[in-house]
Amino acid sequence: MKVLELFKMRARAVYYRIAKRQDQMISVKARIGSRVELEGRNSIGKYSVLSHSKIGYGTYIGDRSALMGCKVGKFCSIAPDVKRISGTHPISFASTHPAFYSPNHPSGLHFVKEQKFEEYVYAD
Repeated sequence: MKVLELFKMRARAVYYRIAKRQDQMISVKARIGSRVELEGRNSIGKYSVLSHSKIGYGTYIGDRSALMGCKVGKFCSIAPDVKRISGTHPISFASTHPAFYSPNHPSGLHFVKEQKFEEYVYAD
């Protein structure tokens, strides 16, 4: 048996032991950061990426989803291909386009001289 194959088998065995102990169903193809808290009975789909997040008890996350800096409640269902990105948009402006509230947006287009809306806040 090749050394790399043996290493992969051992890594999967350790992974499954950890997941089984916490009653988790986590795909070996998912990437979960060290600052992720899983409350229990979670299911994380393949190719999903979690970072700096708290996932409530019984919540499952579909394949290919990416959640960074999220707090997800108990018994939630996150569909496949969900991406949570940073930044917010106002809902009381003429448009959600940054030209209406940000003079410094990379698009270069703006109709205001000063910042009218805080775009990057931590979502709790």
